[in-house]
Amino acid sequence: MLSTFPPRQCGLATFAFDLAVSLRASGVGEVQVVALNRTVDRISDAGTATPRDVPGVQFPIVATISDQEAESYRNAARSVSKVTDLVIVEHEFGIFGGDDGSLLLEFLQALDVPYMMTLHTVLPKFTPGQSEVLRLACADASAVTVFTATAKKLLVAQDVAAANRIHVVAHGAPAELYGVDRGAARDALGVDDRFVLSSFGLVSPGKGLELAIESLIHLVDTRPDAVLIIAGRTHPEVLRRDGESYRQSLVALVDALGLGDRVQFLDGFLSIEAIGELLAATDVFLTPYVNEDQIVSGALTFALAAGCAVVSTPYLYAVDQLSTGAGLLVNERHPDMLAKAISMFASDDTLSADARRRSAAIGASMRWSAVGERIAQLCASLVHRNQPLLLPIGHDTTNRQADHGVLAMPGPSRATAHLRRMVDRTGIIQHATGTVALRSSGYCVDDVARLVPVATRASCLDPSWDVARSDALAFLLHAHQPGSALMSNFMGWDGNWLDAPHFGDHVGRALLGVLDQPLRSGEEIMVGGLVRDVLTNWPERPTLHPDAFALIAQFRAPQHADLGVAETMLGQLRSAFDAQQGPGWRWPEARIRYDHARLPHAMIAGGALLHDDDAIEIGLQSLWWYSQRCDLGSHLRFPGHLGLGRSDSLALSGDEQPLEALALCEAHMCAESVTGDQRHRQWVLDACRWFLGRNRLGIAMGDLTTGACFDGLAQTDVNHNCGAESTLAFMSSQQLMHLAQSRTTEEKQCSPESSRQSSSMSPPTQLPLRHLPIGTAV
Repeated sequence: MLSTFPPRQCGLATFAFDLAVSLRASGVGEVQVVALNRTVDRISDAGTATPRDVPGVQFPIVATISDQEAESYRNAARSVSKVTDLVIVEHEFGIFGGDDGSLLLEFLQALDVPYMMTLHTVLPKFTPGQSEVLRLACADASAVTVFTATAKKLLVAQDVAAANRIHVVAHGAPAELYGVDRGAARDALGVDDRFVLSSFGLVSPGKGLELAIESLIHLVDTRPDAVLIIAGRTHPEVLRRDGESYRQSLVALVDALGLGDRVQFLDGFLSIEAIGELLAATDVFLTPYVNEDQIVSGALTFALAAGCAVVSTPYLYAVDQLSTGAGLLVNERHPDMLAKAISMFASDDTLSADARRRSAAIGASMRWSAVGERIAQLCASLVHRNQPLLLPIGHDTTNRQADHGVLAMPGPSRATAHLRRMVDRTGIIQHATGTVALRSSGYCVDDVARLVPVATRASCLDPSWDVARSDALAFLLHAHQPGSALMSNFMGWDGNWLDAPHFGDHVGRALLGVLDQPLRSGEEIMVGGLVRDVLTNWPERPTLHPDAFALIAQFRAPQHADLGVAETMLGQLRSAFDAQQGPGWRWPEARIRYDHARLPHAMIAGGALLHDDDAIEIGLQSLWWYSQRCDLGSHLRFPGHLGLGRSDSLALSGDEQPLEALALCEAHMCAESVTGDQRHRQWVLDACRWFLGRNRLGIAMGDLTTGACFDGLAQTDVNHNCGAESTLAFMSSQQLMHLAQSRTTEEKQCSPESSRQSSSMSPPTQLPLRHLPIGTAV
């Protein structure tokens, strides 16, 4: 890592140290430091850099740089290239020598290993010199990371780096900030009976602390118990240039306003434990910063991690992080306006509690363990492949091996060229013209949710697909409105949401996507929070499909289930079956519409989750009835996009969609796992083979050489476009077919007892039931 680093006491050094610790903990390997001689102010005798207050945690220094000497940069790069696999450059304006930090380019140009740039300052309008230096620095970077989507947009708009090279990774927050006892913290600070406002960080004029102090004048009458705690030492650069004159001016302002008993200064560089204690005791955290272009704030990140309600001026990072209700933005830099915002929290406990809850929801995704794992995955993909994550369109992957960066799918289909065309670092593009991704179609939650299990299964053979999985989860978290069951669904190619958060089928599908496979280390906090929010706030009477998706999701991950909510869902689905049941019709709706088999699938899964054998029986009867309707002997024919009513002709129901074959496959896999009846396995295989030509036109829908899949099977031909939904359905089907085939032998599949025949598979009224733990259902 090339960065400022402890024992220097500054925000960037603290960030670099915390990242280094989390990377080491993730198992990425040894982390070493390239020391800038003006910013590392103590190097131990052993040649290591370490914070003074963290004994025993050291990182070796492998090279040093004199910040104003070009040859020093080049020598350091040559030394580093001999001993490391990847360099992470923590970039901040002002720490590198030359005009606009241009001497950094001497280091980068002399490197013989991949490097990644982390940009801590991204401005809406760079100066020409800044823009040129950053553009050159990012040009050969294997990846560029920023902290917010806004920062990414600003970089792309100013042509500093290409969008597909930029990764949004949250600023990390230490574990010590989470779960601190509020009562104990307030007792320790002696503020148990006070309304606590706080701000911490390196003290400098840019923090706008005068505004915070002056706002207290307007709170004297309404909140005489208010106290403002300003914590932190003076910024080293301010101290070097001006001494303590700025801090002394703040003390003089407090005295002049007669606020001596209402403002406390905690002078010094706070330990993480001390920061955690301060934030836990805080009622409202203040960031009245002067620079509205500030793209990141470690202090605000820490406050969100601690679950603080926030009042802030509208600098870029605050606008990004507080937009969901974790705080209030004050657009006018006037102490009266700041006081009014503070008073809103002080006088409304419900508003304050809601802001704290939303703040904690945002902060949950910022835990350093999760951020470090995300960076570690990115580092691993860069080191192992030394090439971009995505292969260029048309790249031939059929003969490449998994360790060369090609998705190696379990089972017979290992080709993924088309999936790589559709996936980028945002998600998966919705539509395609032929096999060319149609970028103008943007992204949607439904498709990104479908991507998660495909990427997860693929990553068992090719770890580089962990990055696509992680990006997909991040997309779903970004779509969610914390504290609700609402999610946006559609995002434009430019990264802007096209719809406001709302409830719909996409919410249920998001649950199904994130819970399809076991969560990994670091994901429980982020994803678990989304699942809890959604289930806790689930509407009482949504349409059937969201309930169906959510029931299946909870069955697959019962440790995340809300059994009370699941019982309500299952009851509504059961009522729908009862209401629509009639001669020749075993379906919960008057018309079979789309993703058909999910409804009986949900009855089986929900019944198994809640140990309700009657519900399982209803689901099995409906699944058998539906499967028989689709069975034309030599092939399956699914109800088409026009739907199918009680008296409608299957042949006139419209174009068949690939997701129907996948839904039937997954429903029968679930049925087998619950009942133990292996006859379901043949239905699984036949549904998967629909993609390979076992359909009414005898046309292969999926291409085993590229992984592409046609969007629909029309009356006499196919829809030649190969979008995300169909391609993911095909990929999933091939993965699941391999799983089904691995559970039996070819002889058993061909034996009379297990062969699927329309006349031989009777309704499953007496099938044995067994309730299996997580992992047995697909």
